[in-house]
Amino acid sequence: MLTPAVLNGLGERKTPVMTGLLSELTSRQRELLLMIAQGYSNQEIAIQKNLAVQTVKNQASAIFKLLNARNRIEAISIYRSTNRHNDH
Repeated sequence: MLTPAVLNGLGERKTPVMTGLLSELTSRQRELLLMIAQGYSNQEIAIQKNLAVQTVKNQASAIFKLLNARNRIEAISIYRSTNRHNDH
């Protein structure tokens, strides 16, 4: 489970590939990535968005591939770093 303590420690990694990454995602993918970053499970996202769990998993995999993330934790880290970079 992604606890707040784990999630708060993310976002320190910065790489050149982060610039403009979120713009490559569809609006649905950005929405799902936000929910992933907020700690929602695939099941919770599926319920909230009225989607099949497999659809959420497929979309998450596509997001990870576009972000060049190996897993959920890396995707969250990239998302947070990108947002922090855009805020400054």
